Amino acid sequence: MPAPSALQPAWRATLDGVVQASPLVIGDLVIAATEQNTVYGLRRTTGRVVWSRHLAAPVPAASLPCGNITPVVGITGTPVFDSVSGQVFAVTSTPSGSGVRHDLVGLDYRTGRQTVRRNVDPAGSDPRVQNQRGALGLAKGRVLVTYGGHAGDCGNYHGYLVSVPATGAGAVTVVRIGTGREAGLWQPSGPSVDRFGNAYVVAGNGSATGGAYDGSDSVNKVDPATGRLLSRFAPSGWAADNARDLDLGSSGAALVGDKVWVQGKTGTGYLLQQGALGGIGHPLRSLRGACATQFGGPAVHNNVVIAPCTDGLRQLVLRSDGSIVAGW
Repeated sequence: MPAPSALQPAWRATLDGVVQASPLVIGDLVIAATEQNTVYGLRRTTGRVVWSRHLAAPVPAASLPCGNITPVVGITGTPVFDSVSGQVFAVTSTPSGSGVRHDLVGLDYRTGRQTVRRNVDPAGSDPRVQNQRGALGLAKGRVLVTYGGHAGDCGNYHGYLVSVPATGAGAVTVVRIGTGREAGLWQPSGPSVDRFGNAYVVAGNGSATGGAYDGSDSVNKVDPATGRLLSRFAPSGWAADNARDLDLGSSGAALVGDKVWVQGKTGTGYLLQQGALGGIGHPLRSLRGACATQFGGPAVHNNVVIAPCTDGLRQLVLRSDGSIVAGW
């Protein structure tokens, strides 16, 4: 391919609110969701609105105890597309009496017709302090929804993975990551899914800074159908990480072959084995200095990870002998 020169916008489309979620490209449509709880189907070549659906009233930011999304909170997590059923799924935040509720909504991607609506607030949770920020996932015919907290860490929030049948009917499974407060699943890339349909979610810092391990600052392998925690890894310095807000939870897990690469807010990244992630302090390898800190979802191509680092994009090559080479 010729070297790119100046990039020019092909089109712009003005929507009804702030767009925090990443758009999806599905055939000749671009699917975009806004904090007004509106989903758009835009023509990929022109940006023309083919359809739009306003799903619910958004939550006024002033009514929440903390947070940094203004003026309203609606759809924040990136939607997911189910190519089998032709549905796009998104989670809305909407007022409910004096509180908040989160609903999973399915739409026909061609027309925007609503196909599914179901509440996905975990029993016993306080939806006002639970923030659905991570991208949705899809595994074993189920939609995966992650929860963390709002900016400011207010209230008694927890990290939850909620798994809902894509049909909208049937049992919902809920996994709570962490035994105490916090340990939110707030990485914007959401869960990573292996070829067996297992989900990998990365938890942020927890409220414990000593004593018994609380499940925070961790990579967690979960069967989304049963809700069973299959394996976990946490750095040996998890307590100090929690105390300084230097957890792994700022980035998603990169699945490379049968390995996992993860790095969060410290300068150290970890290579893990998918079958047994390593418990507390036992990675396959660790690598320091390749990436200042990592925020966002990594990309994977064959045995190469492209990591979004605060000091720029970084290429990491995972060799067959288990070594890691930091490239450009």
